[in-house]
Amino acid sequence: MLTLSNLMSKGYFPQEIIPPINTVDLSTKLSSCLAQINNIKSPKTSKCTSYSVPRLKNFRRILGIPNPLHQFILAKTIIEKWSDITSFFLKSDLSTSIPIIAENTERAIVPLKGFSEIIFERALKSNSARYLLRADISRFYHSIYTHSIPWAIHSKNIAKLNRDKKLFGNAIDKAVMNTRDGQTMGIPIGPDTSRIISEIIGVAIDIELQRTVPNLIGIRHVDDYWLYFKSLAELEKGYSAIQKVLQEYELELNHQKTQTIELPEEFEAKWVTELKSFRFRNQVASQKNDLISFFSIAFHNAKLFPNDYVIQYAITKASQCIIAPDNWNIFEALILRSLITEPKILPISLKIFLTYKNQNYPLNASNILTTISQMLDYHVKLGHSYEISWILWFCKTLNLQLNEHLVELISHVNDSIAALVALDIESSGLTTTKFKKNVWQQYANANGLYSEHWILAYEANMKGWFSSTKGHDYVENDSFFNILKQNDVSFYETTNQLHLVEIFTSNADISLPFNLITLYDDQETNQTIDKNTDLDTHIDSLPF
Repeated sequence: MLTLSNLMSKGYFPQEIIPPINTVDLSTKLSSCLAQINNIKSPKTSKCTSYSVPRLKNFRRILGIPNPLHQFILAKTIIEKWSDITSFFLKSDLSTSIPIIAENTERAIVPLKGFSEIIFERALKSNSARYLLRADISRFYHSIYTHSIPWAIHSKNIAKLNRDKKLFGNAIDKAVMNTRDGQTMGIPIGPDTSRIISEIIGVAIDIELQRTVPNLIGIRHVDDYWLYFKSLAELEKGYSAIQKVLQEYELELNHQKTQTIELPEEFEAKWVTELKSFRFRNQVASQKNDLISFFSIAFHNAKLFPNDYVIQYAITKASQCIIAPDNWNIFEALILRSLITEPKILPISLKIFLTYKNQNYPLNASNILTTISQMLDYHVKLGHSYEISWILWFCKTLNLQLNEHLVELISHVNDSIAALVALDIESSGLTTTKFKKNVWQQYANANGLYSEHWILAYEANMKGWFSSTKGHDYVENDSFFNILKQNDVSFYETTNQLHLVEIFTSNADISLPFNLITLYDDQETNQTIDKNTDLDTHIDSLPF
């Protein structure tokens, strides 16, 4: 059974966030806070902390970390009607992304079908078809109209006649609006509550498609459809039907990704097969040549397939090979070269460096600092949350000192997550001079606790990194955040770290998992590795 504790701990913060930002305290102390939280008086709405994550070809995804008060209310609303929601999910014959609760997972919920299973489902569904309609809902999470949540559950006619919270769809609608300052367009990308809400909409679309297209064969995974037809005429009817149903929910197809494919289709891109089959030899000289060959293949394919996460796949595969000490310098240099091209590999790169440092391999601190300094110069000017925060965590983890130029540069970054790591770095004595905190201290007040910078306003107060701009403790004066403070709930743990890559342990399995090259889950879309490949979040979720 889905619980409030799991949804507020494992299902709250996005997977892409740096390790110190976590909900460990909240999960262990939530029960102590619950009774006090139910009767408080606080603002009706709040804003999400934004976290900008890179995709490919200069595109970004903006994740949202809702204020804990309104995320708690939303999670509680969903939990109270979970049995009704799960019953509703069962009405779809197409969905492979119905949320289920699984043991020993990092998230509160996981999709019904795993990544490799979806490939097999597609193979099975296509056995008697001639054509595939590959359809993708455009900007799904950003485009969800919150009032369509009760439409999906109760039907549009009933929902429009009954707008009170007696219909639980209306209650969910209102609760998710309050996490986004009352906005009705879009839901936050990141929390598991949004996965549940998106699936409610998806199942409603499935139901209508099943009604209008009898004997429809295919699958849907979040916002991606694979629909199979015996003729082009049938496919055209299916295409028309899905467009019409999406319009009912004020959604539309992504026409750049929607395509008609004459079967059979390709399940695995050529570059995946090429990199997957590559084998590193153990002899020092041979392995050195293998590293050059492997990364040459990866860099070549990264240029040929700019829409695919080739570099991230390559680094992850290479991380599963034990590098000989004499080859460490070339491997380190290739990782640093790759970081400039693909900053999404910052987490796995840090895991690799930590793993080899733990085995007493000599890290070249000067080269690492030169590379990440160049990256900071580039990404700070563009305000890239993910890159800045992960680079700063790189510095904190590897005890790399920031010079005066970098301190000055970061002092002007108006980003909560980056600011918290910077304050942590200063507190750890890893700066040659102190940060200028004017940009960050403007949120040290009561309004800041419900603004986009709520996590900075709260955590900087908890850690004593800066005081209120008005000289009083604005956290203690707030009825909700004072409960968290009194229970010593923190969302920033200075010592929390990535797990090492398990290649030096006796029971380590250093073969690359098959499901690495199948699908990934980016909270908004799940795609096979073809012309629209994405691997990032799935790679980050692997057990190494």
